[in-house]
This record gives sequence, structure tokens and C-alpha cells, in this order.
Amino acid sequence: GESIWSKLTELVTGSSLYHCGVAFWIRDPHYPSRLIVIEAHQGGRRMVTLSAYAGHDIDVFKAPISWETNCGFLMDKTGMIDYSYKNYIAVGLRVVFHIKSKLGLAPKEEICSQMVASYLNQGGLLLQPDPSPSELFDVLRTLNYEMATSLVLG
Repeated sequence: GESIWSKLTELVTGSSLYHCGVAFWIRDPHYPSRLIVIEAHQGGRRMVTLSAYAGHDIDVFKAPISWETNCGFLMDKTGMIDYSYKNYIAVGLRVVFHIKSKLGLAPKEEICSQMVASYLNQGGLLLQPDPSPSELFDVLRTLNYEMATSLVLG
């Protein structure tokens, strides 16, 4: 990303990862299928086609929860949840100083990695409520490795 927020996220976390979302297919017999991403963005929670990120490198993980069972959590509040700069700062302070910020997390507001963690927690995972994108990446990479290993060895 080229925005100041992307660059600041990369600087604070020491990672090239700066954003995340949940991708899913919209399929309709009368309309071409589209790959959609639900994301928390500076304008709030929204849905965009994945082609909006065509110029970006993307890492993809299969969610370890059922989309059909848990999609309501994301879909029902799309367009209704604001982006939280307060939460963005709180997560940054936790990452840099390894302490919980006294700012607390703003209710009814979120950043991208909080949205994804909340979605995964709806499906029974127990992720921390305020990960950075790179922390979330590490957890999902480990979960997907463990799933693949259990499939291969099991």
C-alpha cells in the first residue's frame, strides 16, 4: 500500500503486511460470479471486488471455520461499523510496547484485523481481540499448516 496508514502499519509491526479481509464468492445464475472481500477500511466495513487489489501481493488462507454458518456476523453489519483510528493506535501501542493500551478499544468500531479475528472467533477460534495484520497472518499460517499436516499425516 502507498497510503500513510499502510506505511505506518508496516513500520510499527516490522512486517510488509498492512491489511486483511475475508474473501468469498458471490454466485448468481443470472450474473457472473465475483470474488468479494469484506474489509474494515477508513470508510468503515465494506464489500469490494477482489479486483480492487489487483496490483497488490496477496496471501490467502482457507478460513478454518464455515462461511455458510458464520457469514451473518460480517454481512449483517457491513456498512454499519465505523473504522476506528483509536483502535488502530491502541493495537500499535500494544505491538510496540508489549502492553495493553489504556485507551481501550472503541465499541462498534474496528480495524481490519479486529474484524477478521472477530469473524474467526464467531466460528469457535480463540484469537486475541486486537491482533495486527501480521499477528493474524502468523496465526492463520500456523492453523493452515496444522490443517494441512493433519490431512497429510492423519
